[in-house]
Amino acid sequence: APTAEELEPDPRLTPLPDGRVLYNPAVAKSQELYQESPERDLEIVVELLEDYRFAFQENPVGSENLEIIDQLLGNNPQRLVFIDPELAALSPELELLDQWGSPYVFHPLTSTAMEVISRGPDQTLWTADDLSFDLKEIENHLQL
Repeated sequence: APTAEELEPDPRLTPLPDGRVLYNPAVAKSQELYQESPERDLEIVVELLEDYRFAFQENPVGSENLEIIDQLLGNNPQRLVFIDPELAALSPELELLDQWGSPYVFHPLTSTAMEVISRGPDQTLWTADDLSFDLKEIENHLQL
């Protein structure tokens, strides 16, 4: 069997000095936030949650933005980082913000499905300008 030194390092992973490990494909995806439309940003956030689910077979635990993003920043069992810690989309409190400066709303539906909502330009939840991941996609995922 090869020793640890003989094994090729996984190019998808970059160890950090603090023991966390960047999952490079997800970190690169997170760096696309604020580059296009708010709708695309919402898709990116959903894709980051899918990356987390691929690694852990479940959603990050919790429903508050801070709880979810903390886990995507590496406070999880494998210390995997899915979001660039230097993102402009992160508030000083480390909440993930939409392009209007409001924290995304995370609504767990099951252990493997989560609705993500942007409050939209009026920054008020449950109004006509809110953006959310296409409910049909969630229904397909849940096989409803």
